[in-house]
Amino acid sequence: MNMRLNQLNAVVLSLSFAHSEVAGKMMTATSAVITPQQLNAMNPKEIKKLPNGVPMILHQTWKDRDVLPKHQPYMDSWDRCLPEGWLHVLWTDADAEEFVTQRAPHWFIPTYELYMHPIQRVDVFRYVLLLVWGGVYADLDNECLTPPRLPDMKTCQVYLAETCCGIHNDEQNDRYNNAVQFWSSLRGGRERGLVPPGVQNSLMASRPGHAFWMWMLGLAVEQGPRGQWIQRYFQAIHSTVGVDLLTVANYQYTVAANDGNTVCLLPKDEWHGNKAISESQDYAVEKFVVHHGTHVWDSKMRTTFSIVTGVVQLVVILALLYGVYYMWKRRNPTSRFPRLS
Repeated sequence: MNMRLNQLNAVVLSLSFAHSEVAGKMMTATSAVITPQQLNAMNPKEIKKLPNGVPMILHQTWKDRDVLPKHQPYMDSWDRCLPEGWLHVLWTDADAEEFVTQRAPHWFIPTYELYMHPIQRVDVFRYVLLLVWGGVYADLDNECLTPPRLPDMKTCQVYLAETCCGIHNDEQNDRYNNAVQFWSSLRGGRERGLVPPGVQNSLMASRPGHAFWMWMLGLAVEQGPRGQWIQRYFQAIHSTVGVDLLTVANYQYTVAANDGNTVCLLPKDEWHGNKAISESQDYAVEKFVVHHGTHVWDSKMRTTFSIVTGVVQLVVILALLYGVYYMWKRRNPTSRFPRLS
C-alpha cells in the first residue's frame, strides 16, 4: 500500500524556465481575461480542457477590481505565461458571495453564513469554485515564471500544493504535524504508508465535480463555526476553513476513498518559496511559480484581532472594577469614597 506515498513523492513537473526578472524575454499576453459574469454565461462544454479534464481557466480573487500595485505584476505574469486558449478570471468578494449562495450545496449554506471573517468566506469560495467550475486557482501573490504543465494527467484530477514550511511560523508547523499525526493513526493509515505532507490553498487545480471538494465542504461543516459570535470570532481560521483543514481533508480522503489516487501533490521544491531556483536539494530545481507570500489578509487580521482583543480586555477590566465597587457598596450602603485632601 506504499504506492500512494510513492506516487505522491514521485510527482514532478516538466518545466522550461524563464524568470520574470528578464521581462523582455517573456511572451505577450495569450490568455483571455474575462469577468465572472462572462464565465457564468458560458457553456462549460465549450471551455477547453486539459487531458485529465481540468478546464483551462485560471481563477484569482481580490476584494474588488482594484488590485494592489504590488500584486498587479504577479497577476499580469499569468497572462504572459499561460498558452493560448486559457481564460483568466478575477473574482471579487461580491462575486464570490453571490456564487457560493447560488452554486454551493444547499447543506453548506448555513455554515457559510456563520463565518465571521471575510477570509473564511474567501477560502471556502475557492473550494466551491473548483467543485463547480474546476480549473486552476492561484493567489495573487503567485508569480508565473513559465507555462506550467500539471503532472501525471493520466491519473491526477485534483492537485494540492505541498506546504513549504519555510514561510510559516513554528505554531503553524506544529498544527500541520499534529493534524497529520492524528489522522495517520486512524483507519490504519500509518501502517499503509498513507501519511501525506501538509498542503495549502494558495495554488490548486481540479476537474469540476470531483468528490474531494464535497468531502472538504463536509469537513468544513463538521469543523465549522460554533457558539456565540464572540466565540466564532476567535475561532482559528486555519482549522475551520484554511490550510490545516485542507491537510486533514487530504489525509482523510486519501485513506477513505478508493478512486485510483486522483488527488496529487504539487511538490514544494518545484513551485513554492520566494526563489526561482530551489536550493533544498543537492541539485537546482527550476520552479514554474514563485509564491511571494505577501500575507495581506494575515496582517489585516492581526491588526483587527489586536483591536478587538484590546477592547475585550478593557471591557473585562471595567467589569471587574464595577464588580469590586458593587460588592463594596453592598457592604457599605451609606458610605462614600473618601475625598482627597
